[in-house]
Amino acid sequence: MFASCITAIQGQSENYYVRRAPFSSDIYDEFSPVFYKSGIVFCSNRNQKVFSGYYTSKKKPFFRIFYADTSKNTGDIQLLAGEINSNLNNGPVSFNASGDTVYFSRNLVVKGSFNDIAAPENKLGLYFAALREGKWDNITELRFNDPAWNVTTPSLSPDGRRLYFASDKADGSGGSDIYFSDWENGYWNNPVNLGPIVNTAGNEAYPFVNAQGELFFSSDGHPGKGAKDIFFTKEIDSAWIKPIALAAPINSKGNDFGLVTDNTMSMGYFSTDRTEKLDIYYFKTVYPQFLYCEKQNDNRYCRTFNNDGVIDDDPLLLSSAWDFGNGNIISGYSATFCFEKPGKYIVKQDIIDRKTGRIVFNKLTAEVEVSHDGLPYIISDDYAVAGNKTILRSEPDSPGFETLAYYWDFNNTGSERNKEAVHLFSEAGNYQVKLMTDVREKETGKIRQTCISKSINVIDSSQKITKHKKQKTTDLGSKENINVRNIYSAATEISKKAFYAVQIMISEKNVSVDDNTFYKVAPQYQIKAIWLPEKKAYSYIIAEETSFMAAYRAYREAIGWGFKNAVINTFLPQTQGESDIWNFKRTYGTRSDQYFFNNGSSISPNAADKLDRLVLLLKRNPEIKMMVVAYTEKNGDELAGIELSSKQAKAIVNYLVNAGIQAERLTSNGYGSAHQIAESFPESERIKNRRIDFIVIN
Repeated sequence: MFASCITAIQGQSENYYVRRAPFSSDIYDEFSPVFYKSGIVFCSNRNQKVFSGYYTSKKKPFFRIFYADTSKNTGDIQLLAGEINSNLNNGPVSFNASGDTVYFSRNLVVKGSFNDIAAPENKLGLYFAALREGKWDNITELRFNDPAWNVTTPSLSPDGRRLYFASDKADGSGGSDIYFSDWENGYWNNPVNLGPIVNTAGNEAYPFVNAQGELFFSSDGHPGKGAKDIFFTKEIDSAWIKPIALAAPINSKGNDFGLVTDNTMSMGYFSTDRTEKLDIYYFKTVYPQFLYCEKQNDNRYCRTFNNDGVIDDDPLLLSSAWDFGNGNIISGYSATFCFEKPGKYIVKQDIIDRKTGRIVFNKLTAEVEVSHDGLPYIISDDYAVAGNKTILRSEPDSPGFETLAYYWDFNNTGSERNKEAVHLFSEAGNYQVKLMTDVREKETGKIRQTCISKSINVIDSSQKITKHKKQKTTDLGSKENINVRNIYSAATEISKKAFYAVQIMISEKNVSVDDNTFYKVAPQYQIKAIWLPEKKAYSYIIAEETSFMAAYRAYREAIGWGFKNAVINTFLPQTQGESDIWNFKRTYGTRSDQYFFNNGSSISPNAADKLDRLVLLLKRNPEIKMMVVAYTEKNGDELAGIELSSKQAKAIVNYLVNAGIQAERLTSNGYGSAHQIAESFPESERIKNRRIDFIVIN
């Protein structure tokens, strides 16, 4: 039968209003309420004939799991249907979000003689069951139950990925501790103890976790008002904050535990024996208790952008700069930038020629989406004068969010419920002003409670305000509200075996490589025209290199010839054949002394293995047409260099033709010392200019 509803307890504080729940009986014990469908599921020892009159050593019936529909005032309380209730103790329980799976506690052994199954050695364990045709069945034991220890009081996180519970395992802090297990790869991982911040030498149990990851639990080991009290904690940066006791009248001199709340803790239920009988109480929040507030981050829309990978750029010749749009340029390989407001932004990291100030190369292009972090924001001066009124406002709602309620706390010197608050600080000092809001996400309809705190320095009226500078914080926006998506990343492209190419111009028209536009280029470089479908234009390339600085030298020459829009780009091989040729160059190198005797034009025996490998690649990719190009170092005789390089290129073509490659697929050219990719000194650098290149042509 229902107990009559009672009025608020005498001496009730301003935070909570409590009363005994209507479904909590006058005679029996009830505890551990949880929300389910339109009502409450709870544990009770109210007598049921179906259980054959089994009683505990205290002459009370064992606990079973019941459901009360709180949307109706009918007094109808039913046992959960199915095999979930055994003849011994059952519950507490926890449901998944869809309500078709229940996790619950009960004795490990439920069959056999009563003396055996009711013995103290029969520990509690955790089980789960599925709802089928209105009944709970397919009961399955969790793998970390242990006949030596109790494992009980489950609480499943709203996303179903973490299960909290209590156990008196030997590896704990003493008594019972709270543990969690994460669902990964199709099973529950080994339990993890929450550690000494939460667990004490006493007993911690009855966890409840809400949608914001905030954890409520009971403890008789933390300082409180009675034997067991209800505490709050939250995991911040992989560590649990020091537990905070809920205020009276939720906590009392009796045992208080088994709390469950809605998302904003505006209402809920808890268990207590404050009237010498175990009952479930309903509570309503009169004014929120400020359990945890994040420190206000003035840089909430700021982010540090770091160097995107390493290329072989010479810092004496080149610098890095970040372009955040609207003329916001920050030099350096790393940059911290604060966006004005939520929105989408394009951010670029460019390599700059120190001499000309031109952009040589785009290293990174990213889309940055800055979203509202859902937290309130206190707009006010960082200082106030004692005895004068101070105005504080909340930031306007961002798109996608609607603030339903505002709660201000002025360091226990007053409170306010409006979006704008006016407060008078009577004495000088440093005050932590807190603003809590109930926020609804418009897209999902979900309501959550958030809280922020800001330090206000209150000075005496005799002091000069000008001495008090605005406080700054170095904290940056979280990863959650600033999302970076790479549109282009040179580091990623290079990891995919892209090469550096010097683009001297881009044109929607197909300009012949023999056009007079290229009269300065043609004697020194092989020009390639590549069609870019995404730009619907042709890209004209004069150098393809695996080294950025080698490409940079060609870029500087192009600028000198008047190609003011020249840049260095990365290109991925477009065909399997082109990819094979690039992998060949990366594997075997292009130094000419790897192919010729004593810097001459006679192919060395050691080169045969390399060139035979090249023959196989050309036969495997019959569509490839290739130009063999040779270069020499600067030695004072330019004509001799051109002659030697021409002979070297022809010698390799002849080798390939003699090995069975059709002559019409191959051409050769020698450019002598026209394109130097390294310094002339020392020798280790100069020899890099003696090289053979294999260029796939259209």
